[in-house]
Amino acid sequence: MYFNIGQQIEVELAKIEATLQHAKGAGVLIEMDSNSRSESWHDSTTKASGRDLEQFIISKQLHIMK
Repeated sequence: MYFNIGQQIEVELAKIEATLQHAKGAGVLIEMDSNSRSESWHDSTTKASGRDLEQFIISKQLHIMK
């Protein structure tokens, strides 16, 4: 998945949500360029969009693989 840097993060998170709903609980691997900065994925800083993505990942019980 590619997250457009000019798009609101909520719109992009809805794409992941739709993918998870389509998978209906089956295992799914999502690869992405989120254009979201976070120390969680080894960036030097965390910005608001990165924090929002972190919270989404936690709320959906997803895992970050680096």
